[in-house]
Amino acid sequence: WSDNVTSDLEIAEENISSIIAVDPQSALARLVRGDILRTKHELEDSLQEYQLAIERDRNIAVAYATAGLVKIFLGEASEARPLIAMAMRLSPRDPLTNVWKHYMCHSYVHRTEWQEAVTWCNRSVADLPFWLPYVDLAAANAWLGHDKEAKAAVANLLKLMPGYTVQKWANADWSRNPTFLKEYQLIVEGLRMAGLPEGATD
Repeated sequence: WSDNVTSDLEIAEENISSIIAVDPQSALARLVRGDILRTKHELEDSLQEYQLAIERDRNIAVAYATAGLVKIFLGEASEARPLIAMAMRLSPRDPLTNVWKHYMCHSYVHRTEWQEAVTWCNRSVADLPFWLPYVDLAAANAWLGHDKEAKAAVANLLKLMPGYTVQKWANADWSRNPTFLKEYQLIVEGLRMAGLPEGATD
């Protein structure tokens, strides 16, 4: 969310590298380095850092969940689910549980398992509403032909993200993996069917 992503990532990478040099066994440092690499779209390296975090601390729930997210970004959505499930088992009352439930929903969206996606995203927003699950709820319900639910999800999305459009989602640049992008297009089309405004295409 930075105003200067490139500069801030350089500072973050310098800082985390100095910490790892002093304490290479720090699970938290490996987790943060994984986040930095994920933001830079270095997804394979990011996943490796999350795996190193897990090796150093088998109870670091957030590393399992975020490794699952990266699996989705790498076009391996089905492989994400055991990792996300492990995070929720390790820390069932975690403040990030609603986010992890969205990751699970997102894994099902990427495999066009729309009903499972709806179930998980409804669980996510029941815990604590935030905007991303409403994207998947809108798309999944649209593909299921649940027009009322799809439009309700769009309305909730726009309450949390006023002015959000199909084109903003289409150009979000979460991952450049070809499998991910092919799956992602179905979400874009689902948002159109759900009635989210198209927005500028330039």
